[in-house]
Amino acid sequence: MGQICVFFVHRFIPNQSLVKAGLTDVILDLIRSKGVDEFWLGGYGDFDHLAFEVLRSIKKEHPTITRSLALAYLPTNQEDYDWKKSSYDHVFCPEGIEEGPLRFAICRRNKWLAQNADFVVCYVDTKSGGAYQAVRIAKSAGKTIINLANS
Repeated sequence: MGQICVFFVHRFIPNQSLVKAGLTDVILDLIRSKGVDEFWLGGYGDFDHLAFEVLRSIKKEHPTITRSLALAYLPTNQEDYDWKKSSYDHVFCPEGIEEGPLRFAICRRNKWLAQNADFVVCYVDTKSGGAYQAVRIAKSAGKTIINLANS
């Protein structure tokens, strides 16, 4: 089994075209030199959409990579779930997201992702918010962090 990369970011990112170029380079390097073959996405916001599009393009050259959607909430209707299953290679709910208040489901999912991925690619430029907290968890777990906001 190969390595896993997860993406964390604040909901909105500035200068998407510049970030897209850096993200493409990072993903290609992770595939070619680090053996990453699975990419976990959260499915929310600008960066997740951008990462999804970059991975869709890269998948043409590297068809064995997997784009996985990590749900924070269990699907509420079949149509929404079917769309997600048809758009991603894999859709899953991390262990434990159903425990505790619903309003903390994204935090629980992000904690699980941070602890179980090998690499974190992020765009975090503030010291607050869910993405910042997830990156802190990953860092304390010894994961490799690549912050595109520092590029």
